[in-house]
Amino acid sequence: SSHFCSNTLARIRGFLLTQCAMAVRLCPCCQGVTKPKKKRRNGKQKCAVLRSRAFLTSVAVGTICGIESSILYYMENSLDMRFLENLMPDGVVLTAFITFCSLVAAFRVAHALVRYTEAAQYAHRLSACWFDVASTLLAFSRISDRPAERNRFQNTIIGFVSMLKPM
Repeated sequence: SSHFCSNTLARIRGFLLTQCAMAVRLCPCCQGVTKPKKKRRNGKQKCAVLRSRAFLTSVAVGTICGIESSILYYMENSLDMRFLENLMPDGVVLTAFITFCSLVAAFRVAHALVRYTEAAQYAHRLSACWFDVASTLLAFSRISDRPAERNRFQNTIIGFVSMLKPM
């Protein structure tokens, strides 16, 4: 019985260590805290970023907008067309519009950040609930008369809950 309790406690301790290892990395042999490894980007990863669809699209759109603004600037100043003065709204209207757009963007970003932190909080709570489920099932299975089936059940529960951890 004492061997079973120490074995179960060792499994629960291992499960807890895997749950708590999100912020720090633990050495598997002595459970000492180790420094997290820095992720280094090599040249291939940088080239992959430069060849990504999002980067190429943003460069293309930025180049087209830059060319159009250069043409408008040339037409406005060098050719003395002065058509932008008639198209541009009053300074007060432009200031109010920019202020409105800035406030809308700020509130949308703040709302998105609140939703992101709430989702992270719920994900953390969910992993705590899975741990509660596993510990309750292990506690109820302790009184079983068949040790072989009990050990297999407990190992299966720990395995399933460990697989749910990354979710």
